[in-house]
Amino acid sequence: MGIKRFVAGIALACIVVAVTGLMFHRMTRALGGRGEGRLEFEPRFLDMGFVCPGEVPTFTVHVKNVGDGRLELGSVDASCGCTDLKLAHASLAPGSETLLTGRLRLSLKEQVFNHLVWIMDSTNKRRLGQFVLRGRAAWPVQVSTELVHLGNLQPGSAATAEVQIYSAQRAPFEIRSITASAPFIHVTRQDFIKGRMNLAIRVDAPPGGIIDEALTIRTSHPKRPVLMVSIQGRVRGEVWLASSPRLFLGVRAAGDRVERALTLRCTQPDAGTVRGVLLEGEGWQLADWHYAAGEGSTTVVLKVAVIVPQEAGNHECTLRVQTARDPPLEASVSCIVLNTGEK
Repeated sequence: MGIKRFVAGIALACIVVAVTGLMFHRMTRALGGRGEGRLEFEPRFLDMGFVCPGEVPTFTVHVKNVGDGRLELGSVDASCGCTDLKLAHASLAPGSETLLTGRLRLSLKEQVFNHLVWIMDSTNKRRLGQFVLRGRAAWPVQVSTELVHLGNLQPGSAATAEVQIYSAQRAPFEIRSITASAPFIHVTRQDFIKGRMNLAIRVDAPPGGIIDEALTIRTSHPKRPVLMVSIQGRVRGEVWLASSPRLFLGVRAAGDRVERALTLRCTQPDAGTVRGVLLEGEGWQLADWHYAAGEGSTTVVLKVAVIVPQEAGNHECTLRVQTARDPPLEASVSCIVLNTGEK
């Protein structure tokens, strides 16, 4: 008899607890917002695919309150600080949803990105949920290297290099033209293999000086119509230009007289003797030149004064320096001439 009463008591207690829990659950739902809210994101992992540097793509994520209580939403943050994020609604009842929109801003240094985006509560003390924003930043068409460094060359020698042009996004493209900034740079071979364009480049070393040229590659892709490859090196014969072979005189008035200095280096002191200077270019005039070198020095400073053209526009000429050693050294001289009255 005692056992039956004990079992009956236990059963009654269980019924009371169940009824009380159900009533409490209904009461909290009726009062609204006193239950526990919880956010879910769709999708939880948003793959942006390939993003071109400089582009600002938009995205949209569905945010749903799958908990029992109302949620008051606070700030939206990202691990990179690179997104402009906005919520359509700041309060969500149980079972309701809203949209989270954003604009993705990437650094040019980022290649593969995985960023967390999360929503805080109205007090900004509790994180309600988060999703992952991932993808890859890549140009639709790019080169394997943007700088070809040839090192030190001897006059009359030749250096070779290879450059690949490819699409990280596997987008179709065509090469429309390849132009070198100097006549001693040649593209000797173009092979298109498995979606990659292989270029073989030969550089015939000039008489002496610094090589600072470029290869301009024009493609058919609208988002990357021009690719640039810098070609750098130094030619060291008996005499060479130690300063840049490109002299930009800036913006000038018609007929201005401008003086610039060039530094020459040589292996023997007498090799750097300057015997003549020639300026070749329409409208340009050579006003004066003189050089100085210390006794026994292998460094020569050549000062050249030129008169820029009278006609307005962009102008360029070639400066040739004849030393005690053949052939002459060359440098390009350029400037912008303004119309009379322009500032």
